[in-house]
Formats: sequence, structure tokens, C-alpha cells
Amino acid sequence: MLAVKEGLVGLSVTNAHPSTAPTFGVKPMLGTNPIAVAAPTDEPFPYMFDAATSIAPRGKIEIAARANKPIPEGWVIGADGKSATDSSKMIEEMNEGTLADFKQITGNMMRELRSSPKIPGQPRIYTAGEKEYYNTLRVQAEGVEITPGVQKALNTLRQELNLTGHALGF
Repeated sequence: MLAVKEGLVGLSVTNAHPSTAPTFGVKPMLGTNPIAVAAPTDEPFPYMFDAATSIAPRGKIEIAARANKPIPEGWVIGADGKSATDSSKMIEEMNEGTLADFKQITGNMMRELRSSPKIPGQPRIYTAGEKEYYNTLRVQAEGVEITPGVQKALNTLRQELNLTGHALGF
């Protein structure tokens, strides 16, 4: 907000104690790594974005625990890989439970992630962007699938625009 008062954009990022697991992992190995941005607008209030890279920030779980309320299903996974909703228990056992998370990491940490416990039934652990990367490689090699529904919509559009002399290749 100090930057906004000067007509500038403010950005704040930080790391945090490991309390999140990589995709399909169950061991807390990554921080929530909060990100905050504020920017001036032509409105009487600035644009503000404040988020953690987990599904929910630990602070919301702490608030629920203080109020003795459960947390929504899907916010936290236990060491068994199943969703946990007991906020008080999860705060007490945060080293066994982990916030659901999607982040990108590199180097030696990647090897450690691959060998850590994972959610039962999942083939491996992924970090954010990894599945998309491999999907991009697949699309580059195999092309984009044009489903029958998309083919029908494209054919309809081709007829509406009187482009019937042009073959669509499917």
C-alpha cells in the first residue's frame, strides 16, 4: 500500500515454512509462498490481490480452529492422502497433514519430491506446470484433437460464412 500511495504498483512475495505438498504428494515439503499485489486505479480504492499458492491459507484454518469449526473438504489432506476437515486437529498435526498445493520447484528438491509419499492410487507426484509441459510436448508431437462436437461447430460456422470451398481436414 506504500507504493500505491505514491502512484506505483506494489508487489510482495515471500517463502514460508513447509506446510504444503506437491500435486499428489502427502508430505509437506513446500511453503505457501504468499503473493500480494496492489495497484492504483481510477476508483476510490486500489486493486489488491493477496493469496497463498495453496488452496487455502493456513490462517483460514487457524481461524476455523479458534472458532471450533470444520474446514471445507478439499482444503487439507492428511498423511493418508484423504481430505481432512477437523481444523483443530490439522493445526496440531500440520507436519502430518498438508495444505493442498500446486507449485513449481527445481533441482534436488524435485528428486526428493519424487521419492516422498504420495496419495494412494496416483502414479506419481507432479509440480505445478509439469503436467501442462508434458501435455504441450504431446500436442506438438501429435496435434490437437478436434472432437466431434467441435467439428460440428466448425462445419456449421463454415456453412454460415459460406466457406464451403475450403476443406477443414476432418
